[in-house]
Amino acid sequence: MKIICTKFGYYNSLHNNNIKKTLIESSAKTEYPVLYLKPDSSIQKGGKPFYIPDFSADIRCKIGLIVKIDRLGKNIGKKFAHRYYNEIAVGVNLTAHDVEIDLKERGLPGDLSQNFDYSTILGDFVGIKTLGKGLNDLSLSLSVNESVQQKSAIDNLEDIIDKTIAYASCFFTLKIGDLFFFDLQESETALKIGDHVTGKTENQLLVDFHVR
Repeated sequence: MKIICTKFGYYNSLHNNNIKKTLIESSAKTEYPVLYLKPDSSIQKGGKPFYIPDFSADIRCKIGLIVKIDRLGKNIGKKFAHRYYNEIAVGVNLTAHDVEIDLKERGLPGDLSQNFDYSTILGDFVGIKTLGKGLNDLSLSLSVNESVQQKSAIDNLEDIIDKTIAYASCFFTLKIGDLFFFDLQESETALKIGDHVTGKTENQLLVDFHVR
């Protein structure tokens, strides 16, 4: 199983004509998502406590939307991408901020600061049809100790999801159970031992865990 994550901002402009011939819409200037992968060992199911690792004294979090792939696919056209998912979950992406800063200062990739064990908190999946509204009308919120810290609402979320799935499938074969994690926040929230973290879509609680 793969976890394919987007960076906040979703798309960077690329000017590679070879890529444009095979990806999504072709134009003089086309934007594509910035992607990175996380290992399946980074998954922690919601409800279980997150234990701050010994290697970090500064853990921070962002709320995100997780989309589960339910069909095998490769080179998926954007207009067909919606056929490859039916369920979503609220997720929380954890970063060892002090490790990230150290790696960047040394000119090294920041993978270790985000890809460590249990750094992807996975909430309960729900069927999109059960939400009672389209994904473009969806809003997410993250609270720490019952105080709302992050809110997200993306009015073109369906288009972003479909573009990302189409783009990623040009590089990776998508398999049943693969996850896309859409980063919906620019800012991060610091966590400490004893914090109680919850994530909701509208008023539906989908992720709930404590920090130990």
